This record gives sequence, C-alpha cells and structure tokens, in this order.
Amino acid sequence: MTLNKKLSTTDYDDVDDIIGLAEELRMADRERLSAEEMAEVGEDLGIEQKYIEQARTELVRQREAEGRAAAAAAKRARSLRLGVGIGAGALLLIFGIWAASASSTLADHEAALSAQSAQVASARERQKSVHRLFANRPDSPDKDAELVGAENRLRVEIKRCNEALSRYRRVAGAFPASLWADTQRFEDACENRN
Repeated sequence: MTLNKKLSTTDYDDVDDIIGLAEELRMADRERLSAEEMAEVGEDLGIEQKYIEQARTELVRQREAEGRAAAAAAKRARSLRLGVGIGAGALLLIFGIWAASASSTLADHEAALSAQSAQVASARERQKSVHRLFANRPDSPDKDAELVGAENRLRVEIKRCNEALSRYRRVAGAFPASLWADTQRFEDACENRN
C-alpha cells in the first residue's frame, strides 16, 4: 500500500491516537510565535528586527550544539555501558576458568588424600595381621623386627596422609575453592585408630 493510500483512509483503531496527537500539535503551536509576532514583541521592547533574527539564529545554533553534545554524551554512555558489560563478561569468564581450575586442583588433592587414606587403612590392616601372626609366638629378634616394621609402616603412611590432608586443606581453604569445598569431609582420614 502506498503512503498516499494510507493517508487517504484511517483505521478506526487509529482515530483516538490521531486526534490526541493533533491536539498536542495544536497546543504546541499556541505556545509558539510566528516571525511576525516575534518582530512585534521586539518592536514593543524597542529591539530592531535584525537583532531578533540574529538572536533566533544563535538560539537555533545553540540548541543544535546542545543536541549534538547530548547525543555524543549518550553515545559515550552507551560505549561505557558496553565496555563495562564486556569487562564484566570477561571477568566472569576469567573467574569461571579460575574456578574450574581450582575445582580440578581440589579434585586432584581429594583423590590423593583418598588414596593416602586407603594406604593408612592398608598399613593398619597389615599391622593387625602381623600382631595376630606373632601374638602367640615367643619373643625373638624376628618377632620384634616384624612388629616394629609394621608400626613404622603405619607411622610413615599416617605421616604421608597428614601431609596430603594439609595440602588438601590449604587448597580447600583458598578462594575460590573455599566457596564449595568441604574442609570437614576428610577430618578423620588419617587418624591412627587401633
């Protein structure tokens, strides 16, 4: 449909909008003075026509400059918002990568601690087995060596487990892993239970 065809007919849904806009234009027109009316005001105040025209031209120039300045400020604000948005997105991405890395590191320490805890349990079982094996035997250098060796193996595994627990706690207590890490989870991992 051409523009002339659109302007020659009006939809019923548009009537209220057209009348409202026409009234706004009429009211705005009442608040304006024509060039002749402005000249009369200037005449009443003793201001020559040429000064009225110069003032009108200068005012139009100032308003255009203000409009350009406002548009430039709006553009700078949009650019700033865009920059802030991009910066925030980049920070979130960096934090996400950092958090994923921390999560992976924490998982590695958890696995090492679990493995070391299993070594403690194994050494403890071997110690109990050695004690059962030599419980009814008379004292001898072989019995003493086996019992002391089992004790030493357990002590070494507990020491290694405590070191692994310390490393896990250090990683789990550092940001950002501290946001999700359960530092109490391995509290009893290395205990020497007899």
